[in-house]
Amino acid sequence: MEQTFIPEMKNDPFQEEITSLQHQLQQMTLERDAALRKVEMLSASIEELLVKRQQAELTAFDALEKLKLSKSMLHQLKQDKKMTLYYTGLSSFDLLSDIFDALHPALHHDPRFKISLKEQFILTLMKLRLNLGNKDLAYRFDIHRTTVKRYIEKFIDVMYVRLPPALLLWPDSKAYKLTMPLSFRKHYPNCIAILDCFEINCEMHSNIIDKASCYSKYKSHHTAKYMVSMTPQGSINFCSKGFGGRSTDVEVVRQSGFVKYVKEGDQVMEDHGFLIGEEIEALGATLVTPAFKGLRPQLEGSETEFSRIISNERIHIERGIGNLRKKYTILRGPIKIPEMNIDFNRNAFIDKIVVVCCCLMNAMPSIVPPSVVFNYM
Repeated sequence: MEQTFIPEMKNDPFQEEITSLQHQLQQMTLERDAALRKVEMLSASIEELLVKRQQAELTAFDALEKLKLSKSMLHQLKQDKKMTLYYTGLSSFDLLSDIFDALHPALHHDPRFKISLKEQFILTLMKLRLNLGNKDLAYRFDIHRTTVKRYIEKFIDVMYVRLPPALLLWPDSKAYKLTMPLSFRKHYPNCIAILDCFEINCEMHSNIIDKASCYSKYKSHHTAKYMVSMTPQGSINFCSKGFGGRSTDVEVVRQSGFVKYVKEGDQVMEDHGFLIGEEIEALGATLVTPAFKGLRPQLEGSETEFSRIISNERIHIERGIGNLRKKYTILRGPIKIPEMNIDFNRNAFIDKIVVVCCCLMNAMPSIVPPSVVFNYM
């Protein structure tokens, strides 16, 4: 059988081109693999840098939060007892926390609040204690001025409802006798209350009738008048609503509702201006007042001694009111007109403030030094 002869091509140009292309493909594959390895290395480096940046941001955020916490009023008060006393009027941060815990069930927390409820409470105490302006408090707590006003109104309303049942109490007859100061045990063992009034300057009303009713001849200024009753132990047991400065002490006592708390056998101590002897005696109680000279040239010796004893005992109420207004400077005034407007319960905002300040005052140690206690039974 005859075989076909295929001639061998010594110099095939296509083969050379194929070999060249294969070589180029191999070279590009190596370059691609190297590039991919480089991309992977760069990706790992980028991820590592991102992790480091995130850690640095978290560290910076933690440091900033710690700095804010160290500068926050809440943290500073917690660390400094004297600072707590100066800014809030309360003797310790523990007492502040106890009062806040008593208010907390009546409060609603909103996550939109820029500051915590406890900081809002501290803000309110600072307003009562130092009478700082709303703009000042806004800068201190980094909030808006109108927000400061809302926080103060909210906490005053809550304190006005929850504090008096616990801190503004009419004393039990047995309890107050067991803690009666020695001087009262000797001279007035049944004294249940010492009465006095104080006035707070207020802005001038545009209404002519309100303007006339608030003008006080005693202060030569427009004022709001409050009557306060204090026990011999130094705690406030009654605080009236506000009256115009023109009102007399007698009118304030009669309209305040104080008389309904007096019982048979009680002794009520007051100054010359409280001419309520008939009301007190009608209840079987006794009104203790200093001797009045009247048209006589002078008092008799026994009357002078009697008046001296009463003056020595009445000094407690004068010191108490002075300390109340010194501790909570908002009670020095002046009262703004909107704070004197009454709500639907016929309570003025300044009336709530006065009651709250009296309650906070009772939470502090008494101004009357402790004495020996014994049982009369």
